[in-house]
Amino acid sequence: RPPRSTLFPYTTLFRSDKQALARHLALRARQNQPAAIVNVTVNGESQIEHQELYGRIAWDASLADAASTLDRLARANGGQAYQTADRDFRLLVDIDQAEQTQDAAAEALEDYDGLIFRVSIAQR
Repeated sequence: RPPRSTLFPYTTLFRSDKQALARHLALRARQNQPAAIVNVTVNGESQIEHQELYGRIAWDASLADAASTLDRLARANGGQAYQTADRDFRLLVDIDQAEQTQDAAAEALEDYDGLIFRVSIAQR
């Protein structure tokens, strides 16, 4: 199946550095708002296969679509999404929403344009 988006995307809206994530974690800690980080990573082999089948532009489109999905999930659970590397996302969410966010992300990204995503809770 071809990628979901045919627009030329770029994930700059969601791309951020690890320092921004660390600043938001520190801010939440100072405000006594415990947070959890949900890690979402694209499997490297599925990335290579996707790029070989569809090309780099389609990879960018699929990644932008995934980033948008993750951003909606993070916001719905009191948090924010960060793309910290080409294949890595971090969702900073309220601590009591971590498992729900993890499950929702895994379900939303299951069989997503032929890509395989690993979803886990990194920090509580």
